[in-house]
Amino acid sequence: MRVFTTHSQRAISFCALSWLCLLFLVIPIAEGRIVDDFSSADNWEIVSEGGADTASSSVEVVSYGERQALKINYRMPAKPSGSRYLTVAYKRSTLISAPFSFYVWGNNCNKALRFRGRDQSGEKFQYTWGDLNWTGQWRQAVFNDLSPGESFGGNNNDVIDGGLSIDCIILDFGAGEETSGTFYLAQMEAPDFSDTISLEFTNAAWDTSTGLFRVPSTGDGAADFIQDLGGETALKTNVASGKHYIYFDVDDTFLYAQDPGHVLEVEIEYYDDKLSIWGPIIEYWAAGGSLRKTSPSEYMRGNSWRRAKFLLQDFEFTNMINGADFRILADNRYSAGANMAVHLVTVRKVPVASASLTGKIVGDGSMAGTQAALYHADYPFSPLTVTVGSDGAFAIPKLAPGSYRLVASKSGFETSQREVEILPGQNNIPDVRLSSGHSDGVWIKMGQYNVSSGLNFSSYVGEGIPAIGMFAGEDCRRSNRAVRNFFLFFNVDDNYLFDQVGIVDVTVTYFDLGTGGWRIDYDSKDNSWKVGPTITKTNTQTWKTVTIRLPDARFANRANGGDFRLNAKWDSNEDDDYFSFVKIKKVPTVTVSGTIKNANPQLPVFLQGAMITMRNTTYGSTNYKVVSGPGGSFSIPDVPVGEYRLEVALGGFSAYRTLLQVTESGESLQVELSAEGELGFEADLWPNMASDASFAIDQTTSHSGQSSLKAVGKASEQWTSTTWIPVDTKLDYELSFWVKTEGFSQAGGIVVNVQPINVNDQALDWITTSVATVNTQDWTQYLIPIEGGKLKPDTDTMKFYFRIPSGAAGTIWFDDVRLLPVTNSATVAGDKASFSPRLDQTVAIEYAVASSALTTVEVLTSTGDSVRTLVNRQPLRGGATVSWDGKEAGAPLADGVYTVRLEAVNDAATVETQCQVTVDNTGPARPALTYPQWEDAETLEHNQELLALAGKVNEESTVKAFRSFDGNIVEAASGNTDPAGSFQLTVALLEGVNKLWVVAYDKLGNPSESSRELTVDYDPQRTIGIVNVLNGDLISPQDGNGVRDALVVSFHLLTAATVDFSVRQGDKLVDQRQLAIEQEQDVQISWNGTTEAGLLPDGDYDYQLSVASGQSQLVPLSGRVRIDNTPPQAPLLMYPAAAAKVTGTPTLEWEQLHDAAYFLVALGKGELPQAAEIVHGATFKPAALESGQYSWQVTAVDEAGNHSLPAESSFSLTALQTDKFALVNAAIAPNPFTPNGDGRRERLLISYTLQQEAEVKLWIYNLSGKLVRAVELGQQASGDHFISWDGTDRAGVKVSAGTYLLRLVATNPNYGAPAVVQRPLLVIK
Repeated sequence: MRVFTTHSQRAISFCALSWLCLLFLVIPIAEGRIVDDFSSADNWEIVSEGGADTASSSVEVVSYGERQALKINYRMPAKPSGSRYLTVAYKRSTLISAPFSFYVWGNNCNKALRFRGRDQSGEKFQYTWGDLNWTGQWRQAVFNDLSPGESFGGNNNDVIDGGLSIDCIILDFGAGEETSGTFYLAQMEAPDFSDTISLEFTNAAWDTSTGLFRVPSTGDGAADFIQDLGGETALKTNVASGKHYIYFDVDDTFLYAQDPGHVLEVEIEYYDDKLSIWGPIIEYWAAGGSLRKTSPSEYMRGNSWRRAKFLLQDFEFTNMINGADFRILADNRYSAGANMAVHLVTVRKVPVASASLTGKIVGDGSMAGTQAALYHADYPFSPLTVTVGSDGAFAIPKLAPGSYRLVASKSGFETSQREVEILPGQNNIPDVRLSSGHSDGVWIKMGQYNVSSGLNFSSYVGEGIPAIGMFAGEDCRRSNRAVRNFFLFFNVDDNYLFDQVGIVDVTVTYFDLGTGGWRIDYDSKDNSWKVGPTITKTNTQTWKTVTIRLPDARFANRANGGDFRLNAKWDSNEDDDYFSFVKIKKVPTVTVSGTIKNANPQLPVFLQGAMITMRNTTYGSTNYKVVSGPGGSFSIPDVPVGEYRLEVALGGFSAYRTLLQVTESGESLQVELSAEGELGFEADLWPNMASDASFAIDQTTSHSGQSSLKAVGKASEQWTSTTWIPVDTKLDYELSFWVKTEGFSQAGGIVVNVQPINVNDQALDWITTSVATVNTQDWTQYLIPIEGGKLKPDTDTMKFYFRIPSGAAGTIWFDDVRLLPVTNSATVAGDKASFSPRLDQTVAIEYAVASSALTTVEVLTSTGDSVRTLVNRQPLRGGATVSWDGKEAGAPLADGVYTVRLEAVNDAATVETQCQVTVDNTGPARPALTYPQWEDAETLEHNQELLALAGKVNEESTVKAFRSFDGNIVEAASGNTDPAGSFQLTVALLEGVNKLWVVAYDKLGNPSESSRELTVDYDPQRTIGIVNVLNGDLISPQDGNGVRDALVVSFHLLTAATVDFSVRQGDKLVDQRQLAIEQEQDVQISWNGTTEAGLLPDGDYDYQLSVASGQSQLVPLSGRVRIDNTPPQAPLLMYPAAAAKVTGTPTLEWEQLHDAAYFLVALGKGELPQAAEIVHGATFKPAALESGQYSWQVTAVDEAGNHSLPAESSFSLTALQTDKFALVNAAIAPNPFTPNGDGRRERLLISYTLQQEAEVKLWIYNLSGKLVRAVELGQQASGDHFISWDGTDRAGVKVSAGTYLLRLVATNPNYGAPAVVQRPLLVIK
């Protein structure tokens, strides 16, 4: 340790004196930098160290001896021993080196003048110049050697650590009397800095500085020293403890305030130990008195020391940031961010040579708000940005020469970029034009800085903070799975697209590294975070560009404030992803429309039901599928422009295929289909097959055309299938194909599957057919019928499969596959069985033909007279609908059954078919009110607001009661009759005279005639009013089923009275009730047809109600009720016969019963359902049934609600076999039958099934062989039929009782022998 020397230690060696003499020499030095020009005294103060009287001492700035000087007034109190010295402390951090000098105006005090310096550890070094033994002039004190001398404090190692700064000026007095005086300092100088200063964090106690100082802090800038990090010492922030910053002060003699001639380069050497965009950020004091922030640099996880450079243009360093000029921020997320380690910070002045850039940004409209950003290639984190005015002019001053990129951007305009070379002086560039509207979409180029045009990248959203990087020669951003930064978030300029559901294309450039994948999550029509398509990487280690179509984008800033994100698959364990470019482009949409027709010029037909499919050739997921409607027309709205593969398919026609370029003008197409039925292998109709199947096109073998489909048997099953083929369930089809085999060993042959599919692409029941083949056979045709009526009603399309069973060997070929509608197939049906033209109802006539034909739809009366032609020789293939209003000359036609006949004519045949529709303009019969009972013109008196009406209609109906009061008519009540036509309604009365009547309405809404009008005078003060009667005409108490269980009499009695109720059968009294009523109350009497002896027998009974009050005797009610506890007989089931087989949905039929009001019918597959249909009449037509075993049950119900025993039967529904001619499923019932007029077993029903079309005759013989009855049934189609016989002979006379022989004969001219069925039958009288 060296010890400071003072005047109390006079023993100085000769050598030391010699050294001091050299040091004291007043040697002029070249001018360097002015450390202090003493224009202010703020940097100096007299401190108490050394014993000065600080209260009586001062420093001030004066002009003295023609110099700007610091005047030092001092008072040193007396001190008898020890050291005593004046300390003038320097308050700024200023680094110096030798020669260091200043001017002194002495005061002849003969005291030693010393200078103390301080290194960065706080160790102080003292240098002596000489005594102030003169006055009256300035002398320059020069310190040519500032190597370590006398020292103390700090780390006390006699080494100047981290650079020497001015600490103080000392005047050494030594011990003595009180003294005072004044001397002056002027023009303090040190050698000039170079253009670069720096600060290196080399020690926990001190830093190495060349003019840049760290401002100590115990708060948010108190960083931690690291002794060894990657081989270097460093200072590290600790964000978890709130230590976010490192503060820096630039030596004011290097730079203070602004510097018009320079910009500053700040370079930070930091440790790159993570992947993050949050590298060091500089916050600095800028011109205008504001704190500004650079863009962040980045981390690339190189685990090495990395440098980031920033260019500061508008600095104003005046120690305004907690005494500092700038600070380094570790992470803008503060306590949520990451720490930063810094080893070295360098500040360099870069001359600007008065360089500036001027120009103008032009475009449509005002350019106000446009930003012009200038990026220097070496300083990507420090763009120079200005906002231009409405005229678009801009000026960017104070630029360092070099290469820049100018980026001009404004919301709603396409960004423009231009490379600019800045030279000394003013640089003016041609106008920069911005185009409005983003005609080619909005985009962003990502990297160290992002250049965007309407597409903004946000790196401040949760786990969306990707790292900046350079990869494979491309600036980019990358995900950072290590710190859970999985996403890149983007926001589309709202001026380009906002809150509109539409189609957009997303173009992404990414680096194909690894085998994982990434995807797009986006704000869609139904979900603000819809999971989009995934792009799977293939590790080609090249940059790739992909375009993804989003069909339902709704960019409304609902995805964390943005519109979409690139997702590096956060929900999987994959590698990181690199992205350099993203573009969003709206896709214009248009309507593609047209018509589909056949290619037959002699019989042109617009085709309904054709499947039109459009598949985008670029985006496989962009598909459209519609079906042509009436007139063959179709329309597909909102189709994005682009190239499509157009396919048109319709059963019975060859598929149509072409490439279609959809433009912004839209497309109108006329498509003609030809070559009916072809599903051959020249067309691409068989796209599906098992993964290991051997199916392949063979161009060397074919039945016709150029190729066939070939397969070789394998151990595993093989299959191939068509695409969807549209079909119409109203039509029957025939699938035909040709097969050739060679050494084909599968004994069971092949399997053909038909798979019906509904409109939702859901597969329905399979239809499977086995096709027998032989080992080696030449081309052989096979036919498979498909009945449209047996398909499920929601069948929309079909697929056809060829299956080769496992274990097959040899070779098989397929060719000439055709699906053709059956040529004589035609259907017609109404959408309702009956309608009322009187009520302006209409019926929709649906008709269809299997192949192209001229169609006529005509309405005929029951006698065959033509009423109207609805369609006259219109070309048609498929189905159509026409409406019939049931009127002639505007007037409804007469009630009755009308026939709608369809005639279809083409070159092959004329086909007729028909259906029946009932015109019903007539409502139910006039309702009969059975209660209350009254005479015409009689006014009934009532004392209650509510009145019960009971009555009967001749059929099940809806009934409504109407009330007229003071001329106002309203509907007072409504309800439904029971199945037998009985009804009860409760009507609200108004006080006074009410007129009431009832109208019945049938199921179509036809009204009846109004019932008789009932007049009721309602007065609530009457003693007794109308007596309400429930079930006053009929009761059936025995079954206790809640239907007509009891006769119920009720009324309201206003005063005390005696009530008598009696029931008689003839003269015999069977029941009597007497009630003593003491006050006003409601009275109810119920009689259930029983006495103490039990249930009374069926029959008629008279009842009477009398009321005695005071002297008056009233008989307000009398009537007759019938007891009926006897159920009807069980019905006799006629068709289908018990255990019979049918091939179509049958109309169930049973024998009518005279005592049945209606029937309950239950029908179920397998088991009977609990719910039953109410049926009036003796037939029931169920909805279309599937194949299977069915049970059915019929129960008769009479008017009293009594149920018969149920009659049960069963039948099976199977597919119609048309492969051969036969008459099958013959049955007769009932057998025996009794045509004797008693209503039971009155007729015989003969049922049968034709497997093919035939002429049918029926003969009935007696046992002697005599022909009793012959019936010519004519030509009948294949399917189920029945005929009934009423037991009369050819003369219409009932046959005698006995045994007879029934013979049924069917003849088909294509077969030799007729099909014959014979059955014996028994007639009983």
